[in-house]
Amino acid sequence: MAASLPVGIITWLWGQYSRAKAYQTDQGITFNLTFLEYQALWKKDQLEKLIYWHKHNRLVSAMKHRDRGFVLSWRSKADRKAGVMDKTTARILTREKSRQRFYLQPGETHSEDAKKRIGDAQRGRKRSAEHKAAISRARKGTKQSQEHIDARVAATKATKQRKLGLVLTP
Repeated sequence: MAASLPVGIITWLWGQYSRAKAYQTDQGITFNLTFLEYQALWKKDQLEKLIYWHKHNRLVSAMKHRDRGFVLSWRSKADRKAGVMDKTTARILTREKSRQRFYLQPGETHSEDAKKRIGDAQRGRKRSAEHKAAISRARKGTKQSQEHIDARVAATKATKQRKLGLVLTP
């Protein structure tokens, strides 16, 4: 199929390949995928969609769609964790499918490192009155466990003592 692709599609694929390679290497991923291997990852129906969008001058806008645009992704979470992208570990998916496969699934939890990064990003962030009210409404009526209450009280005490310059002794 690659031989019958219009020049505009080949050029566009090269740009996508170059951006994907730069992105993955910036993320610390070993990128062992040639352009020909990248082209071979595209299924016939995906390429036909690209050709249709290209003919109707919709390729760029269609690929920017938050769900339906195609992205270079991983075959599995294990492949992603291994950190080597090649023809056996990569595949072309829609953004929506990639999100569904690789975001946290029911029963999975964030790693401790991820929790720390999320906390660091949120700490000190100013929230509007509307945002605070929405959080309040969402939490109203939710019963906290005794363990949660104890942890919250301990954290509040530790914060107050830290601000006063006192040291906690167990």
